[in-house]
Amino acid sequence: ANRREYHPFFVESVHGVAPGLERLDEPAAWRLSQLRNIDLRGPVQLQTVSPLFLTGRSGRLISAPTLTDLVNAATRRLRGVSPMHVLPLWDKLIKEVLKLAEKIQIEPWRGSMVNVNRYSGSQGRTIRLRAIQGGLQLTCGIPQLDTLLAAASWLHIGKWTTLGLGQITRAHIQSPRGQW
Repeated sequence: ANRREYHPFFVESVHGVAPGLERLDEPAAWRLSQLRNIDLRGPVQLQTVSPLFLTGRSGRLISAPTLTDLVNAATRRLRGVSPMHVLPLWDKLIKEVLKLAEKIQIEPWRGSMVNVNRYSGSQGRTIRLRAIQGGLQLTCGIPQLDTLLAAASWLHIGKWTTLGLGQITRAHIQSPRGQW
């Protein structure tokens, strides 16, 4: 049989990253507001860098997410890594941010389903994960959501983020329609 051999993963080095993506010798704390934000006043593209697995309330994969789905996932992820004393503020903010996301005009999701294989040591087998890859174009800017989406690009969103899935990027685009 054609059996693949798997090897343990080791972290060989750890280093810090500055807000401008410069490598630092040591990890360092910094605020999201220090990121070099891009101009998001005009048309914007949100694109997956790695496969994305978002589920709806039913627990099923969302195959064509909206901006609201992405923002909801980002707020859940950030809430999950926030200190306990700020959680009441997050709960209030989440409602406001979702209302804002619903108002922004978007082009339909462009993307496809992808299979991601991962090896489970505890099960002793390869597991196939179904995810999506693609992006959204927003016809107008989203400066109010920029810090949230910047955080989402660093922390990743959806399930299996510890496997490196769910990274998104945001970019200003010149042409609002059809130019990917």
